[in-house]
Amino acid sequence: MKFGKLNRLIALIVQADKLIKSVVEEIVLNDDYEVVIVQQDNKIKGVLAVGKLYQNFLNGEKKQVGEIELEEWEQILEDAEVPVDHILTSKYFVVVSSDGVPLGVVGKEELLRFCSKYFKSKCKELNAIIDASSDEIFVTNGEGTVVKINPASEKLLDVKAMDIEGKNVRELAQEGLFFPSCSIEVIKQKKSLTVLQTLKNGKQVITTANPVFGKNNQVFRVVVNSRDITELNALKYQLEGQSKLLSEYQSDILKLSKGDAYFNKDIVVGNEAMQKVFNLATKVAKLDCNVLIAGESGVGKEIIAETVHRYSNRKGALVKINCGAIPENLLESELFGYEKGAFTGADKDGKIGKIELAESGTLFLDEVGELSLNLQVKLLRFLQTKEITRLGGTKVQKIDCRIVAATNADLTGKVKGGTFREDLYYRLKVVPISIPPLRERPEDIILLTDFFLKKFNKKYNNNKKFAKEARDDLLRYRWPGNIRELENLIERLIITIEDDVIQSWHFPGEIICNAKTKALGISVLELMPIKKAVEEVELQLLEKALKRYKNTYKIAEVLECNQSTIVRKIQKYRKTFVEHDSLSNINMETFEGDDSDNL
Repeated sequence: MKFGKLNRLIALIVQADKLIKSVVEEIVLNDDYEVVIVQQDNKIKGVLAVGKLYQNFLNGEKKQVGEIELEEWEQILEDAEVPVDHILTSKYFVVVSSDGVPLGVVGKEELLRFCSKYFKSKCKELNAIIDASSDEIFVTNGEGTVVKINPASEKLLDVKAMDIEGKNVRELAQEGLFFPSCSIEVIKQKKSLTVLQTLKNGKQVITTANPVFGKNNQVFRVVVNSRDITELNALKYQLEGQSKLLSEYQSDILKLSKGDAYFNKDIVVGNEAMQKVFNLATKVAKLDCNVLIAGESGVGKEIIAETVHRYSNRKGALVKINCGAIPENLLESELFGYEKGAFTGADKDGKIGKIELAESGTLFLDEVGELSLNLQVKLLRFLQTKEITRLGGTKVQKIDCRIVAATNADLTGKVKGGTFREDLYYRLKVVPISIPPLRERPEDIILLTDFFLKKFNKKYNNNKKFAKEARDDLLRYRWPGNIRELENLIERLIITIEDDVIQSWHFPGEIICNAKTKALGISVLELMPIKKAVEEVELQLLEKALKRYKNTYKIAEVLECNQSTIVRKIQKYRKTFVEHDSLSNINMETFEGDDSDNL
């Protein structure tokens, strides 16, 4: 804005040699005048406040206007822009035309009023821009206290601005809202940082934090920008795996034309450790060495075996056999095959074994730790010679197949215990791949949940989704059955739950109990009698259960005890419950009898 547009004080222009008395008389006749512009030889000499003119008139010491000490002033062209990036110190500003003719006077108060209005307008505009950004913007002060977050940040973090503005990021990091906190490191290091963060809701974000410096080169603000890369991260590793195949596209086309029925599952990877497992599997696939995959039941050992075969150069099939699912007396014939009449009940035409079927391909030995010592010797001989002889036969056959074995047992312990041959163990373990359990892969829990939800919604023509609290409970559960348990749970919920939103109470009791016990975060702050400590835990569990469930049978199911025990415990703590405001809406009189069912 230009100076000529500002509100001006009403000014009287007089010559410096004019008598003070006559000027006062003129001002009295027109009391609208606020300042006096003093000229000498038709040039502006300065500005005089009316009050100061009156004071000198009453003192009577000076006769002419030009003798009075003038105010601090500046001459400003009417087309000059009002400065908003620095403060003008003068009290008055005489606005003149391009010819130097005085047009009026702008007071410092008017200038400050305009600057204040200007900055308020700019702040409003800046806030609107920040709020309109689709990227997360998270601002702290130099001590790490949150001063501003935009709606995109609220959505990403699953919080409200009013709940975290004013809090310190150290506190928020301790609460697990995000980890690590890059704002603190920026304040310490006084430089921009980019980190990979994991949020409380399981999302992965790429975060860049930039310092804003104030006086003495101290950090005044930290501006943080984040972008959700959870899905992009999973896609990245899938694309990296696919890119490695481009140089061998002819081999891939050949496999596809033959119809590869073994690799028919989508790979869902978000956890860093699991990404390393997948990368290792694709790397060793082309090396044609034996691989031993270790991990708990249901973690995805078969998927990794399929990955090794898929990315290998082998043209044959992937043949699978579960060593723990077939009786020992039949397993040998399944592996090595047999000739006709080899034993009673044998097929009259004989049978080709799994090892022969894997010619030019891969043999996957699942649960290899369950092999008997007798079969271990025969498998070791095959690994050493690459030769087999069918049961009841005499012909020796050379077989070219790769061995990928998997186990959920502690083979090292079995070797020490004498139930697994050490030489076979090291023959199989040329390249070991260890798969972490699902409970150590929170990123994968979220990705797999969404994957299975989409899969079974499509299969059963539904559109169900999980409530936020239910998702949190899935993250807290230990998943002893790993991915297989998660997949089965989601399919069962899709089939059996009538509601469109799956809530925590729809889960089986063991999941609710495990998740909620972990969520309670029970800690011992001071020593107390064990009996009292047990009562405190009982009280917390019952209080939470009373708020959530409508009958004692459901509470008993979740807490895994008898319904009569629940009724007895409620009667025991009845007085405490009644005193709690949080339970004021529950009529405790309904528990007068052990057969009471309603809360």
